[in-house]
Amino acid sequence: MKGYIAISSDAWCNYLKSIQSDKAVFWRKKTAFKALQEGEYFYFLNRKAVDGMRFVVGRGKYAGRSVLSPHKAWEEYKQTLGCQEEIEFIQSIRSIYKTDDVELGCIVLNEVEFFEIPVNLGECDIDFSPYIVSGRTITNDECIRLNEKLERSA
Repeated sequence: MKGYIAISSDAWCNYLKSIQSDKAVFWRKKTAFKALQEGEYFYFLNRKAVDGMRFVVGRGKYAGRSVLSPHKAWEEYKQTLGCQEEIEFIQSIRSIYKTDDVELGCIVLNEVEFFEIPVNLGECDIDFSPYIVSGRTITNDECIRLNEKLERSA
C-alpha cells in the first residue's frame, strides 16, 4: 500500500472538520491523478510550514476520481467540496484560476477523519520538500509510520 500527501487549504480542512463529514472531495485544476488505488490513504498536509515543520491534519481513503466543471462538481458533491454554498465554491475557483471555466480533477475520499493533534512529518521520518507545490506519493513503510503516529494522536 502506498499513500499520497496533498497540500491542503486550511479553509477546506476547517470546513469539512466543522461539518464532521466522513466524505470529502479534494479538487484541483490538474485533472490526472494516478497516484493511488482504491482504499489507499490520502493525507491532508497544512499548506504552511511552522518553524520549518510540516503537519498532517487528517486523512481519507481514496474512492475514485472524476473530471467536472465547477458547476457540475457542485451538483455532484455539494459541501464535500469544502464550502457551504455553491457561490462560495465558485468564488474560490475564480480566486485561484481567475475564471470558473476550468475542468476540475475531483478526488473522492471516504472514511475522512481529522486529528485534534496534527502529526509532524519529521517525526515519521518523511521528507517533504518545500518545493513540492501539490503533493507527493509515499511508500508503504512511510504510510505505516504515519498511520501509527496518527492513530496514537487521535
